[in-house]
Amino acid sequence: MISKFYGKNYSLEFLRDKTFITQTGVSLAGISDGAKSIGFRTKAVKIPFKILLEDAPKPCIVFWRQRHFVVVYEVTKTHVMVADPALGLEKYTHKDFLEAWHNGVYPEDTPGIALLLEPTQKFYESEDDKREGLSLNYFWGYLRPYKRFFIQIGVGMLLGAILSFIFPFLTQAVVDRGIEYQDMNFIYLILFGQLALFFGQMVSNFIQNWILMLISNRVNISLISDFLAKLMRLPISFFETRNQGDILQRINDHTIIQDFLTSSSLSVVFSVFNMLIFSVLLAIFSLPIFLIFIVSMILYFAWIYAFLKYRKRINLRRFDRLADNQSALVELVTGINEIKLQNIEDQKRWRWENIQARLFKIGIEDLKLSQYQETGAFFITHLKDILITFLAAKGVVEGDITFGTMLSIQGIVGQANAPLGTLLNFVHSAQDARISLDRLNEIHKKEDENPDDVPRTAQFSYYRDIIFQNLSFSYGGPSSPQILKNINLVLSEGKVTALVGSSGSGKTTLMKLLLKFYDPTGGNIFIGNRKLQDYHTGWWRKQCGVVMQDGFIFSDTIEKNIVGSDEITDPDRLNYAVYASNIFDIIESSPLGLATKIGGEGKGLSIGQKQRILIARSIYKNPPFLFFDEATSALDANNEKFIMENLNQFYAGRTVLVIAHRLSTVRNADNIVVLHQGEIVEEGKHQDLVERRGFYYELVKNQLELGN
Repeated sequence: MISKFYGKNYSLEFLRDKTFITQTGVSLAGISDGAKSIGFRTKAVKIPFKILLEDAPKPCIVFWRQRHFVVVYEVTKTHVMVADPALGLEKYTHKDFLEAWHNGVYPEDTPGIALLLEPTQKFYESEDDKREGLSLNYFWGYLRPYKRFFIQIGVGMLLGAILSFIFPFLTQAVVDRGIEYQDMNFIYLILFGQLALFFGQMVSNFIQNWILMLISNRVNISLISDFLAKLMRLPISFFETRNQGDILQRINDHTIIQDFLTSSSLSVVFSVFNMLIFSVLLAIFSLPIFLIFIVSMILYFAWIYAFLKYRKRINLRRFDRLADNQSALVELVTGINEIKLQNIEDQKRWRWENIQARLFKIGIEDLKLSQYQETGAFFITHLKDILITFLAAKGVVEGDITFGTMLSIQGIVGQANAPLGTLLNFVHSAQDARISLDRLNEIHKKEDENPDDVPRTAQFSYYRDIIFQNLSFSYGGPSSPQILKNINLVLSEGKVTALVGSSGSGKTTLMKLLLKFYDPTGGNIFIGNRKLQDYHTGWWRKQCGVVMQDGFIFSDTIEKNIVGSDEITDPDRLNYAVYASNIFDIIESSPLGLATKIGGEGKGLSIGQKQRILIARSIYKNPPFLFFDEATSALDANNEKFIMENLNQFYAGRTVLVIAHRLSTVRNADNIVVLHQGEIVEEGKHQDLVERRGFYYELVKNQLELGN
């Protein structure tokens, strides 16, 4: 129903596949996933009726009578228009609607469940558009929902142009009629007329600017939101090859495009319209002056065009330097502890100053170019003004035009110079938008982490062994050194496998391949009898509890850091996760307990505390697979002993891969695999490997001596 509202029809079967409908129906998450897959931007919310009435975009979906979902098309001050798949289009009073939405609870401030939807450009894209990448037409689509506002702006511009058309004739009338005949009443009349016109122009401009501000803010949010959504769909390997400054700078590119779409484009339409009006007026008053005006405009734009190629070069260089600048600033702020510990404050500041020096040089080049361009434009514009003044004065002397006409021509020419400046800014803005578009295309053309044809849910085969078959991997091309070589390994279902080896042997890389950070360059990974690549990445990661060496603590509460994506916390799972990871001391020492904010914007944590929270996060998830990479490396002996005892119980029935150097972490594993320079060199149980006195023995012999 909502797709049809926005102009597209889909079959029920197609949408049922996209929303993963089952015999018991469909969930709100399934509807959201289906809507995203065809190009909607969605947000699931619990909101009071007032927000649904005033702020929520319509049509939207609401949870109805605790049984199914309906579409809310319109909310007025007295009624709500609802499209119910079971009943058709229905009209409810506010009271009746609230009782159905809140399941009998009437108060308006009680929040109800809704799914808000807005079409993105993906919704309107054709297959040809997807292949070609982004174009400015793609971004024009963001203005489509605001047609009504643009009609209002167009009416305002037309009104402003008409008023501008009248002003020169009023000036001519004041001089040729009022002054010549010394008719003060007529002059007063014209004065009041000019004041009225001026006031009308001022009100019209105010309304236009207000509407433009509203549209600009909404378009900017939509642009960046869709860009972030695309960014989130890219594989993790993309982020490991890009610096933060480069990505942040591309977000800033959206502001350039937004300014071009809203302010610059509308301004140039208004300017071109005014230029046409002024040209017609000049042609009416004097044909020779009109010809000079046209020739000067042609020269003006030819001069501007001559500099565009050089501006593009400078713009591209400036982008690179600005990306470096963003990265340097992020590093200064996030790495301040290490910077101070290493006493490299001056070096890091000097690095930033060097970037500023390069930016300054680029700024000087840009300034020189702008000066050349503006000097030429200034020369053409003022030479035109002088010639027109001369011809107008000559016309008055020779009796071809009146003195009032001469003043009107001067006024027209003066007003025409402002649109010329606007057109110059538009040309620059269009070029900047084109360059920004090219940079954004580098991201939008990249393939998503999951192709559209990969189902978002799946079922494992009757057994869940993880099988590495002739697996190899290298980070670069074929000529790059192989990090993993011909790995053949089985992680048995319900068993604990420990992966050990010296630093740089490929342990973490193997885990990243298992988590689909990268695709193997050779061989395959199977889950049972099905390739890992055939599973939807998001779904597969939901099945995995993971603790990485560089696990991240979010700027949120302790509870939110543990429960992750769950909107409603399961108290039993949370209590068990807190107990098993032994984070009672963290919670008790925090002022608000589980509600205490931690991470970058909250309470600081030690590395050991972070690891315990990360372990709690993976336990709360209650997954069938667990992958730990040095998950307990920073824990003290007491915490490690307690947590490992709990983890050994939690491991029961789960397939576990543990990467560790500590003997206490790996010795009880069902199978220990030793990696050396990307190859498996030993495999077996702890006692067997120690007795062989091979690679494993060399890795742990110091710990064995300590144990003895």
